[in-house]
Amino acid sequence: MIDKIYYSRAKLLISGEYLVLRGAKAFAVPLKLGQFLICEPKNNSENLILWSSYDINGKWFEAEFNHSDFQIISSSNQQIANRLQNLFIHSRKLNPDFLRNKFSYKLISRLEFDRFWGLGSSSTLISNISFWADINPYNLLDNAFGGSGYDIACSRSESPLIYSILNREEPQFVSFNPEFRDNIYFAWLGNKMDTAKEISVFNERNVTENQINAISDISIKLPKVQTLDMFIQLLKANDEIVSEIIEQESVFDKHFYDFDGYIKNSGAWGGDFVLIASKMPEKEIINYLSKKNITTIFRFSELCK
Repeated sequence: MIDKIYYSRAKLLISGEYLVLRGAKAFAVPLKLGQFLICEPKNNSENLILWSSYDINGKWFEAEFNHSDFQIISSSNQQIANRLQNLFIHSRKLNPDFLRNKFSYKLISRLEFDRFWGLGSSSTLISNISFWADINPYNLLDNAFGGSGYDIACSRSESPLIYSILNREEPQFVSFNPEFRDNIYFAWLGNKMDTAKEISVFNERNVTENQINAISDISIKLPKVQTLDMFIQLLKANDEIVSEIIEQESVFDKHFYDFDGYIKNSGAWGGDFVLIASKMPEKEIINYLSKKNITTIFRFSELCK
């Protein structure tokens, strides 16, 4: 029997965080990193799923399931096993023929990045399982986790995109390779945000139509800008609107107010990755960040498609 290999890309959100859930357009980029799912069928009648998860640090999870009813037989982490079980159950609801055979399967999920970085370990997993189960990944997202789905769009894209939850299966693909690309970096702050919690909190906020339209306008303009100064100006405008709605200081105002340039959260505020835009020499940027114990840093061209 032939093994099958599925692959989905990680992502970074440049603009439209939070408000993308209310219909605002968001600007996002798929990354050169992602997640593989290797499926090896076993010609036996044990009805097992033997699952192993790896990231750049090695194996971090394994579990065994009975795929006739997706009961957990054993696992190294009950919470992770429960999340996988939930994905399997919802996959079968969406495709009743999913794993209705007598084979067993050895599954290896392999991330090309640290699972704590917040680049899309969940969205790439949902996308890969959807490939395997032959179902719509947005439907699996809705049923299992929730969220806007921009990360699902990125997982299967080869280019940056303008995303709207109102037309999510047809994102607008754009080019983004600006002349100032060498002035853009991304860095990991060292915190892993709870996306589900952030969504729950945001759902209690009031958002006006003018705010939604303003964010959409920023997202449309960002990939077209010709100068770093205009790029930074648009990033600041995005943060001013989001700050007013969620009643939080931007990461720049809170932690990097003395930086020569601009630093913006790429996604939920408070953790994961930030975008750095500056005319400072790279060595000076690295030195500035290292003083704040930030050492995982990528150039734009290293990370983005």
